[in-house]
Amino acid sequence: MARILICDTSIPFAGMVGKKLREKNASVALVSVGSEEYEEPLEGDSGALESDLSKLHWKRHSQLSAKTLLLQVKNLLATVDSALILFDGQAFLADMVSGQDSLPALLDDYVNGYMYLVREVSSLFLRQKKGQLFFSYRPFPPRTGLPGSLETVFAVAESAFIRLAEESAAYFASLAGIPITCQLVRLGDGDDTEDAAWFAEKLGSVESAKTGILGSIGARSSSRWIKAGSRNMFGIRS
Repeated sequence: MARILICDTSIPFAGMVGKKLREKNASVALVSVGSEEYEEPLEGDSGALESDLSKLHWKRHSQLSAKTLLLQVKNLLATVDSALILFDGQAFLADMVSGQDSLPALLDDYVNGYMYLVREVSSLFLRQKKGQLFFSYRPFPPRTGLPGSLETVFAVAESAFIRLAEESAAYFASLAGIPITCQLVRLGDGDDTEDAAWFAEKLGSVESAKTGILGSIGARSSSRWIKAGSRNMFGIRS
């Protein structure tokens, strides 16, 4: 049974992928932004897949929270086969229209927070000497409606996430003899249903950890961005 970490539930696509994975009987830990540390799966109808998803809480700006989160993931799942780290500009936009958060706080959350999290996930995979790490992002729309300063902050955050993903992929590609893959996937603007099913297939596949998301040894880790649903070797730059 595959064991998957998905971050985070403020992005609707994360929950969609989690449900698809539960349909495949994978064990799934969903990360949500909050102050609590752990939420047990809810009791309920066996057909209600969402109730089978364990939720771990993460304070984006806290380095200690990232460390604690990964300890809880390890305790919950014992080992992690795959991790999906999402950055969705369109989902974040819905929470940012009020503009109540300060600019330094936003940078802490959406730049430093992802760096802390990726460092901990990467360290876990290195200790395990195995794992699949997926970065996926959906860009902000060209006209967000945010005040200029906020729009600039999120443009910086998006660029930082892209660079963090590319550098991580380059690092894992440089490791010889360690079966850790890192793949970069760009989401589109259409119906996410098929993309969620595609991600669930890749995340839940032990075989894809050996051969890479595109089914080729040469594509085990790549700093090229591919479109969700891709079946060929040609990536796209963000």
